[in-house]
Amino acid sequence: MNHELLTLSSLVRRCPDVLFTPLNEELLALDEASGHCYSLNEVAGQLWQWMENPQPIRELCARLQEEFQVETQRCQREVLELLEGLREAGLVEVEAHGA
Repeated sequence: MNHELLTLSSLVRRCPDVLFTPLNEELLALDEASGHCYSLNEVAGQLWQWMENPQPIRELCARLQEEFQVETQRCQREVLELLEGLREAGLVEVEAHGA
């Protein structure tokens, strides 16, 4: 797909059509349109919860750092990779791209 690269300023939100439910320490996301089910670990599940409304990726990273005590560059790199994968799977929408 021809997407602009995600940046820390990109506003992202979870797709409203994707159903989800907690299961133990994970979150299951079901995309009825594609028939795919995704298992999100605790960290990815927390991001999912926070993305009900559009959020800048930078803010999501800051919240994760507070909650999980992760180093800044590692957090930013891994969150950008995760969100790119979720976007490619059709689970996350980009509302706007920042500089």
